[in-house]
Amino acid sequence: MGLIDAILPKSYKNARVLYEEDLDNWREKTEDLLNTLNLNLRQVGIDTFGGDYEYNNDGSQSESTTINQYITNIIDGTQPIDGTSSDTFTVNSDGNAVVISSAALTATRTFTYEDASGQLVTSDYIDRIFPIGSYLLFDDFNGTLALPSAGTNYWPCDGTTVASATSLLHGVVTKDVTGRVLIGYTTSAEGDASIDTANTALTGTIAITATLKAVTGTLTAFDTELSSGDQILVTEGATTEIMVVDSITNATSMTVVAAAANTFTTGAGTVSLIVVGNVGHEADTEHKHAAGTLAGPSHLHSTPNHTHGYGTLRFQSVKWSSGVSTFQTYNSSGSSITMFNLADVSYTAGGAGPIKVFGSLGSPWTNIQGYTGSGQGATGNDGAGNTGNSGTASVTGNTADGGSTTLDILMRSVETRCYVRIL
Repeated sequence: MGLIDAILPKSYKNARVLYEEDLDNWREKTEDLLNTLNLNLRQVGIDTFGGDYEYNNDGSQSESTTINQYITNIIDGTQPIDGTSSDTFTVNSDGNAVVISSAALTATRTFTYEDASGQLVTSDYIDRIFPIGSYLLFDDFNGTLALPSAGTNYWPCDGTTVASATSLLHGVVTKDVTGRVLIGYTTSAEGDASIDTANTALTGTIAITATLKAVTGTLTAFDTELSSGDQILVTEGATTEIMVVDSITNATSMTVVAAAANTFTTGAGTVSLIVVGNVGHEADTEHKHAAGTLAGPSHLHSTPNHTHGYGTLRFQSVKWSSGVSTFQTYNSSGSSITMFNLADVSYTAGGAGPIKVFGSLGSPWTNIQGYTGSGQGATGNDGAGNTGNSGTASVTGNTADGGSTTLDILMRSVETRCYVRIL
């Protein structure tokens, strides 16, 4: 609707008398136009300054700052924008609105932008890259930095219970990672395992009372499925606890190293046991070296051709003992033996035939085999010839056990604090 044009009635003529009716028509039309002008001015005042704006009817400025100056002050930063009293502020330039809400605030919060260009990071974006339940390693550098306060957005992984009513993890017992290594698994039911041995499910259920070490089993096989030092993960509903086996009495009775922190009862639901292998992080290196059949190729040992000259070697082979009139040689043991004794020799009388010898050695004495006796000297220095051919023989068998029976798996570590995101 546009402004009304000011049109005043003209019902008079030159040299004509003006009557009251003519003046009233002109007056009433003028009053209507002035009243409409007043209404438009009031409308501008209300739209500009609000419903409580009052006109002083003196033509003087009633506001200390003009609208034009106020706008200029906003543009050049002299006048800050205080915003709106509503809990929400909507920015909508293309039909897709951005709503800024302060409904959840309990006090005035100040956000200071860094002197850099970039994008605002939303909580949804943080959830995508660092979801609730993620672990954070934090180093306070020996007290240089303040540790995150439990219950803000993070909770220490020290085996305590999360106490944050707005967290999805409220009431959950955190894992105690003190002195332990984080290991990744593909499923959520793996429990707390060691580095090199997968968890093994055990049979039966158990009952144990908080502050006690005695464990009672039902349909269990402690004596065959567990050993002293094994870690067991006890689960009953949402309650879990890791215990270390101290001693095993029989299939249904054992004790743990530290008193239980929780009470587990066989009648309250299924209690699952999982062996956490190799809690001591040790490796058995005892072993055998199996040789099998050892065989080498047949071969020759060749040396330069050579002969051993007699050099200065001298050996005693026979001897004559004039005192006893015996002719002696040596047996295989090197002892002297008599070949014949002249005292036992007889001759044929005056004959032309051969002499016959008879004596204590019997006849014929040529059956005696003589050997050398003592000797002295050395062989010559050079010679020629080949040694004989020979090959290796096949041998089977194993070597004996060797190596240390147990070695600790020691890892270098860096001390840090571990926290889990809860909000």
